[in-house]
Amino acid sequence: MSAAELAFGVLWLADFPVWAWRRLEPALAERELLVVAAGQVVSLTPALRQAGIRVGFSRERALALAPRAEVRLAAGIPQGLIEEEVLQACNRYTPWLESQGAGLLVARLAAHELDELAACFGARAGLASDRSTAYLAALAARPGRLLQVSAGHEHLFRQALPLALLGRAELSPDSLQKLSWLGFSTVASLLGLTRAQLQARLPEGEQLYWLSRWEDRRPVPLYSPPLELESRWAREEELDELEPVLRHLLGELLPRLGTRRVSRVTVEAGSVAARRYLQSPTARSGPLWNAVSRAGHEALAACRERPDELALRLGGLLSPPARQELLFAPARRSLRPEGLQKALRRLEARLPGRLLKVRYHNPEAYLPEEAWTLERLHPS
Repeated sequence: MSAAELAFGVLWLADFPVWAWRRLEPALAERELLVVAAGQVVSLTPALRQAGIRVGFSRERALALAPRAEVRLAAGIPQGLIEEEVLQACNRYTPWLESQGAGLLVARLAAHELDELAACFGARAGLASDRSTAYLAALAARPGRLLQVSAGHEHLFRQALPLALLGRAELSPDSLQKLSWLGFSTVASLLGLTRAQLQARLPEGEQLYWLSRWEDRRPVPLYSPPLELESRWAREEELDELEPVLRHLLGELLPRLGTRRVSRVTVEAGSVAARRYLQSPTARSGPLWNAVSRAGHEALAACRERPDELALRLGGLLSPPARQELLFAPARRSLRPEGLQKALRRLEARLPGRLLKVRYHNPEAYLPEEAWTLERLHPS
């Protein structure tokens, strides 16, 4: 099917920092969790909201209301890698994918595919013929479920959608209260306001204008999956020891890294996968082996029977930053003419014929580009 034949789907992972930490530490799945940044709560579980805690509370105030809650730092989340994991899972269903920020994805796909993804990640999902309606449907959906709005029912859907639901879209309580005072109660009631009127009265005016209309059908771009290095082992005999096989797979991949560093390790044992995120990207065999070994044992423990094959993938590959300034290191040590000449000679030796200099030769030229020319550089 082409992208034009598919509906717009939105996958929303509410409280993404909490979701990401539970993904990193499965033991937190049954615990109440606070995620803080700069001493303030930025994300929390629904049960803690019911206890009266809100985003923006100080860490001390939140813990006073829920002393047994676990606390994690938002800075400890490898957000890009977690988003990449979700994108790669969605990419198995469709090539049309777009990330809209932490925990929010737009895709073109069929209803049953989006329903499977929502159940897999425990996400809220919405499906419609335009972007804004699909987003509203995702806000209104239950966790792990899909809400679909049929074409031609966009206005009816907005008539039944209370404005209070937009608090999930980070609409401020002040704006919601102001709209209530003005007599607006549903999303459809905003249709009578122009973009200029909404922008003049509310800081979220542009977003509200977009949500109240169903005109946004911008195409979803094709997703380019990031590079991963993979090595596989197929069972020829009974798998007696796991670690020799994992060491062999890692030994095959290390020479292929080059100058790149690894941020994520994935071990697949049959249909079971286990991941480990490194605290800092590395290409050193020691830290990589520790992560591979733990992920391998975790995957094998989750298998009901001995797997027929093992796969090791190194992902989140990072290349070292460019260090072009080192070419001019001699000139930095000495800014005298002889120091600059030595630096230019070294550059000329490394890049023969590619260094040019500007020669100003015609001050009377009518056009500026006729007053100078580019010549090959031959430092003397």
